[in-house]
Amino acid sequence: MKIKLQNIGIIEEADINIEGITLIAGQNDSGKSTIGKILYCVIKGFNQSENLFQENKNRMVAYFYQDVLKELKKNWKDNITEYQIKQISDDWINKIEELISSDPIPDDIKKTILNKISYLKKYFKKEYNTVEQKQDEIESWIRSEIIKLPNIFNDQNYDFKIELEDLLGNATIENPFKAISTEAIYIKLDNNLETYYKEAYYIESPLVIDESLQRFVGKDTSQGYTRSRQEELAKSLSNPTASDTLDYSKVYGEISEIINGEITIDLLEGVRYKKNGQEVNIKNTAVGIKSFGIIQLLLKNNRLNNRTLLIIDEPEVHLHPTWQIKYAEILVKLSKDFDIPMVFNSHSPYFIEALEAYSKKYQYEKSTNFYFSKKNEDGLSSKIIDVTKDITPILSSISEAFYKIQDIKDEN
Repeated sequence: MKIKLQNIGIIEEADINIEGITLIAGQNDSGKSTIGKILYCVIKGFNQSENLFQENKNRMVAYFYQDVLKELKKNWKDNITEYQIKQISDDWINKIEELISSDPIPDDIKKTILNKISYLKKYFKKEYNTVEQKQDEIESWIRSEIIKLPNIFNDQNYDFKIELEDLLGNATIENPFKAISTEAIYIKLDNNLETYYKEAYYIESPLVIDESLQRFVGKDTSQGYTRSRQEELAKSLSNPTASDTLDYSKVYGEISEIINGEITIDLLEGVRYKKNGQEVNIKNTAVGIKSFGIIQLLLKNNRLNNRTLLIIDEPEVHLHPTWQIKYAEILVKLSKDFDIPMVFNSHSPYFIEALEAYSKKYQYEKSTNFYFSKKNEDGLSSKIIDVTKDITPILSSISEAFYKIQDIKDEN
């Protein structure tokens, strides 16, 4: 996937390739985090609408099936078992209609059951009818999400543009009117309204384990959803997917060795940290351990794969330099061995150089890209430049602090 941005927040221009590992470095307020947020919104916008449509369809089918079953039990108690099924089908619906039509039951009861069956058939058959219908839902997500990003647009009301080049099609999202409002976002899409990446997880802080994950433990998260990035992540951390085609046991074991244990979820006890066989309350667990623990839970729940973009905002935060290096190695291994796309932004020379070193060690440098968010002289805008072949601009920017301290020492 390639994404091009123009006039998004402080970013004047960016042209970024998203495959393997992508790292963006630069000063504060230079647009690094904005890249990840835009990617998150775009992937959610192109895919979540269909997921929600399907979830709502399945939920309504289940409700009306249960209603029909309830009416059948009241009127055919002796032989209801043969009509009780686990999967709705055309054949089942037809059999129930035949049963109701052929049985001499009161008209009011017949009407009630047939009415519920009609709703069941409606939702069972419901599909996207047109490209436009699906596009409307995508546009609704993009409109509501992108404009919510803090400081996403500056006071100059630039025309913004997002261009997406994907294996499954291209798309342009733009504002042609220089008027930032919910009515000024338009989407131009080809007929193939899909993206290769089907899901995105955005890790802003390991504290999501304390602040949001506990609330999801033991709760039914199939009813509705939230657009908060933190709560969306917590929802995924608390529930496994049905798919278990990838074997993460080796890298999972490596993480367990680093933190001397694992983060676990118990329906009664909540989120716990098992350290050398003993359980520790998650609130008393070091934040650095939680950083690794989030990756453990994503692996345990089979949430990471080649169709899922993992975005981590400043992964080095809360980690000792030694663990920053280990964290970089784990992420490089995961991305290479399981073809998992990842996007990071960072200030840490330890994490950045470790990422470069391990990508070379594990022969993954061709799939690892480095970008530098460079502020323009006015300080009001920035450009994201590709420094993959030579990350010196990143390291020079970071080393300014060292030289500043050295100057202070020399003054004394």
